[in-house]
Formats: sequence, structure tokens, C-alpha cells
Amino acid sequence: MAAMDMLTGDQVRRLVALLYYLWVARNEAMWEGALRRPVVVSNRAVSAEAAYTAVHTHATRAAPTAAVPVAAGRLKCHFDAGYDPASGQATYVAVLIDHDGMFKVAANGKLPGCFSPLMAEALACKEVLSWLKNRNEVEVDVLTDCLVLKNVVCSVSTPNLSYVGIVVDQCKAAISSFDYCSPSFITRTHNLHAYSLARLAYDQDHSMY
Repeated sequence: MAAMDMLTGDQVRRLVALLYYLWVARNEAMWEGALRRPVVVSNRAVSAEAAYTAVHTHATRAAPTAAVPVAAGRLKCHFDAGYDPASGQATYVAVLIDHDGMFKVAANGKLPGCFSPLMAEALACKEVLSWLKNRNEVEVDVLTDCLVLKNVVCSVSTPNLSYVGIVVDQCKAAISSFDYCSPSFITRTHNLHAYSLARLAYDQDHSMY
């Protein structure tokens, strides 16, 4: 963590992009027999980081100053799930952003076997909410790029007795235990760091923090 604290926001983005495309290159070599040259992996990472930065810079400039909400300083937790339909393996990641919009801490790891992407997203949500509670974070905006999950977690409906429904109910109960916790939908582009780290967790033996 000391090394991560020394990195700027730009350097963290570059590191995440590079780690992600190293993982992609490893999978291509293993499953497709395609061995990418280091310069190709590097160029992919640079292009992805540049695109991500461009989108965020545009969004920041486009947002009118008067529209900044009172809760702009609240902690934001980006999360995502990884899911491999062939094996049923699933992973989760949480990336916590502080009141000033700077990286604070992240965690990722594996989840129990899943039957669908939505199950993976629901289990990831439950895991992340538990992680936040253990950190004593009592006010946080929770951000996901899964619109279906956001809708079912925020809905007021009769209980769904499927396994996914049970996990969603557990998420709702966890959310109610915070002083403030609001799930919101964001695009995959705005959740790229969480998306990338979730997929790195497939090759981990243990959760990482």
C-alpha cells in the first residue's frame, strides 16, 4: 500500500490498464496460441488509458458548476463482478474513492461458483457492502455498471425466492444498516478500473487488499 500511495491518479490508471492487458495477453497465449509482443501489450494499455482519461476529462468539463450536489464529497465505492460462464468462476472488486475524488483503497477476490452474470453481480454487491461495513464506512455512494442489479436492489417488490433473490434481499438489508448508502448506475467506461481489477482476480489464490 505504501507504494500505491506514492502514485498519482494518472499513474494508477496506467498501472491498471497495463495489468489488465498483461492478463489479456496471458489468456490469448494460453487459449488462442497467440503470443503478443511487449510493444503490442504496451500500446493496448496506453490506448485504453488515453480513452478512459479523455472520457473522464470531457465529463468533468461538461458538468456545470451549479449542478454539483451537496453530497459531492461523499465517499464513492465503484464495484464490479467478473464471471466465466464456462467454469462458473466469479470474482469481485471494490475501489473506494475519497471525498476529493482520489483513490483511497481497493480490494478484490473470488466468489463462490455462480450460475449467471446477475448472480455474480449480486454476490459481488453483498461482498462489497460487507467490506465497507468492516471498514466502518457509514456514508457511501455505491456505483455499479450493472443496470439490472441496480434496479432490483432499489426496487420495492415481493420477495424473489430464487438464490439471486435471496442474495438481493441480503444486499437490501445490508444497505439499510448504513447511515447512508445509495446504489447508482454508471457506464462501463466510467467503471473501467473496477472492471479490470475484477478480471485479474481469477488468477489469485487469495483476496487482495
